[in-house]
Amino acid sequence: MRLYGRIETSFWQNPKVRVLSKDARTLLLYILTCPHGNLIGCFVLPTGYICADLKLDEKQVSILVSELVSIPLIERDPTTDLTRIIGWWGHNTIDNHKAAKGALKILSTLPKCTVFVNAIQNLKQVNNRFVNELENEFQYLFAYTYPNTSQPPKPNLNLTEEDAALQAASEDSDEVSLFKRGKEILGKNSGGLIKNLLAAKKSVALARAAVEHASTKQDPREYIGAMIRNKDSPEDLRARGEAW
Repeated sequence: MRLYGRIETSFWQNPKVRVLSKDARTLLLYILTCPHGNLIGCFVLPTGYICADLKLDEKQVSILVSELVSIPLIERDPTTDLTRIIGWWGHNTIDNHKAAKGALKILSTLPKCTVFVNAIQNLKQVNNRFVNELENEFQYLFAYTYPNTSQPPKPNLNLTEEDAALQAASEDSDEVSLFKRGKEILGKNSGGLIKNLLAAKKSVALARAAVEHASTKQDPREYIGAMIRNKDSPEDLRARGEAW
């Protein structure tokens, strides 16, 4: 367990942090300092842990996580709960051989998903000399790419529009999650609406955030329809830049 989590004083002046809602800011501080974290800023954080520690229900957590993803300040795999803090290496470093080996061993134990691959690529881009010295030992890790062994779906002329949209997204687990969650909130025949939202947002994360915000509205379908017509929504305005 970590004894501390590093928070710089510039945190409070950061433009990405300043646009967050109060509860989303609290969640971000929790993710940065929680005992479930590690020295690479990428770790499994089950929703139940967040609910218990912050005394929130699952719906509240889902909405707040989507807000952080849409900025983006974190990325999160909905199946494994693997969470990566975006911009981690701009505020943290690996300053010795022992820490580098520990970081790579931690990374090797994480569940395999897109967030995992991004964590590897991000660490490689840092070009830390202690990590580079271990490249041969952890060659399997540096060479890892998420396998895609699924076969292209066979066409089915009897599919409804929403089912066809879901099938088209089957190669991407994030899109599948978006469509499934969208149908829960917007109705089982909302595949076409979700597809249009995704096209308007040009980002699964932004579309997911929009769906979660819609769940708090009296008429979620009307809210999403309005958002599709007005692409420059508040979520879009907040989702600019990679490192915070």
